[in-house]
Amino acid sequence: MSKTVQVVGVGNAIVDVLVDASEDMLAQTGLEKGTMTLLEEDKSMALLRSLDSFQGACGGSAANTIDALQRSGMQTAFIGKVKDDDLGRIFIRDMHSAGVHYQTTPLKDGPATARCIVYRTPDAERTMGVFLGASSMISADDLQKEIIAESDVLYIELYLLGHAGGWRIFQRLLTLARSAGVRIALNLSNIEAVKKHRAAVLGVLRQGVDVLIGNQEEVTYLASAGTVDKAIIWLQSHVDVSAITMGAQGSWVVGRHTKEKISVTPPRELVATTGVGDFYAAGLIYGVIRGLPLATSGRLASALASTVLPSFGVIPDEPLQDLIQKVLSQSA
Repeated sequence: MSKTVQVVGVGNAIVDVLVDASEDMLAQTGLEKGTMTLLEEDKSMALLRSLDSFQGACGGSAANTIDALQRSGMQTAFIGKVKDDDLGRIFIRDMHSAGVHYQTTPLKDGPATARCIVYRTPDAERTMGVFLGASSMISADDLQKEIIAESDVLYIELYLLGHAGGWRIFQRLLTLARSAGVRIALNLSNIEAVKKHRAAVLGVLRQGVDVLIGNQEEVTYLASAGTVDKAIIWLQSHVDVSAITMGAQGSWVVGRHTKEKISVTPPRELVATTGVGDFYAAGLIYGVIRGLPLATSGRLASALASTVLPSFGVIPDEPLQDLIQKVLSQSA
């Protein structure tokens, strides 16, 4: 029986506020160049008010991946919390216009919608100020059991564990998926999250995860492996399908008994790297759902990742099916 929704993503519902900034403008923000800084609401609001104009777009790691999968021709859903405010309405608008099933009830009271203010300087460096706001208020009542049960894959970002009550939400999601026979895909999200929650992640892997995605630093730390080769061996004994992304060095996609080195698909121009890993995850999950060979799934992941760079991290408006078909025809 075909599924109504193929992938459900759960994660932070964030609006990306994208700003082209001079070095002087960035210096006035007080943010350290090239880093991500968590902000309190008043600081975040002050930075927003300082902008003459900005481009707002639906963001957040899992949300980006879900949007990319929807544009790849899959039916998707997303669960994540916003507030009923201007930025929250931007997030809802973008989700719905992309065709994603998004029905999480927005907050009426409490913290504002999460936002990531991304300053891009002329050298293509990104500096981010993040206010998590309403995204941290997701609760068990927001988890849509029927949608999860009717999906092929549940995709979770590790960022969820950073919220108060996040571990309880995480466990509830895993229980819902496993009881319905839904495959689980986990993105390690961030090295600090991996360091803080390593024991919890290892426990989750022992219970069973179908797809694991992380960058070289995250995976080697999780595996207590000094090298990528050792991390690959560790992954093969823990996860059915996994990926290690390594920036300009490409990536590895790893199965229980095989591994494939994937080259980077070059972008048209290097502008910024916001969202690249999210689109990579979308390509890999697409391949897993379609039952494609590991190498083909990896090439799809790399190809989708390459579409993000020229757009400063903005999810491209055009569908991605033509690109996918091109990769599939080259792999035939």
